[in-house]
Amino acid sequence: MPQMELPEIDVFSLFIPAAGLYLLWIAIFGKGKLLQNEHPKCSSEKYRFWMRILAAVSGLLLLVKGVLEIFGVVKVGTFLSGFLWVLGLIALIGMMAFSVVMTDRQKAREAAEEEAKKRGSSGSSRQAGSRMPEDAFSFGREEATAKTNEHTGDAK
Repeated sequence: MPQMELPEIDVFSLFIPAAGLYLLWIAIFGKGKLLQNEHPKCSSEKYRFWMRILAAVSGLLLLVKGVLEIFGVVKVGTFLSGFLWVLGLIALIGMMAFSVVMTDRQKAREAAEEEAKKRGSSGSSRQAGSRMPEDAFSFGREEATAKTNEHTGDAK
């Protein structure tokens, strides 16, 4: 009985079609974090439509590449495999670029400032909406001051 040789599959070849399926799911059902933009420059429907189109193109390219590699039609590392990967990557970069270009940064900045005011933070020296601490090592100064006060007898 002839034995069937299984193609050489790496983990990345399994990840690619999974990412493609996810992008196709987003494109078909219209649900996912990729489609959420609270401050688009155009209408929300138009933004979501174009993001779904780009997700469908990216997902289809990645899915085809992964399936062809898994079933051994295209060998890993060949020109066709690389070409399909580059096309999928270009489509993914296109999605990111479209999202960045179509986001109204001024509205997003104003919304972040309003949110900061609601929370009561007075980050005058910090960028509005930043969650980073102002001084990462402030705890060291407090401990040093407490130890100095212990040795000198000063009390706060």
